[in-house]
Amino acid sequence: MFLVQKKDTYTYTSDTVSNSTYFRLYLLGEHGDQKGIYISKEDFRRIKENTPIQLTYYEKVNIAVTGWYENEKLDFFSIFCSKKMEAYQNVAILLSATLKKTRSRDSLMNEYSLVLGHIE
Repeated sequence: MFLVQKKDTYTYTSDTVSNSTYFRLYLLGEHGDQKGIYISKEDFRRIKENTPIQLTYYEKVNIAVTGWYENEKLDFFSIFCSKKMEAYQNVAILLSATLKKTRSRDSLMNEYSLVLGHIE
């Protein structure tokens, strides 16, 4: 179960293709986990901020299965990463690359803690 923190729209504009508008929700999970999802225009209109929404998805790979709002199934949803989530992913990539450069594990974990402290 998630709480809808914020609703947002994003319009992608290009000279070569038609404009595309995306409808986004920023969510907060029961355990403090944050997710961002794209939803349909119709679902975007009926969903209100600070209300619960239920999502079923494969957590490790963020693949959407079904979503529910007020006992009605969402047309679709897909998961995206917010900037804070992207920062955590970038740290993980950086740590992975650093580990491959044969640094000690203890040194690496100290750097990881420092970087996470700056992100939050």
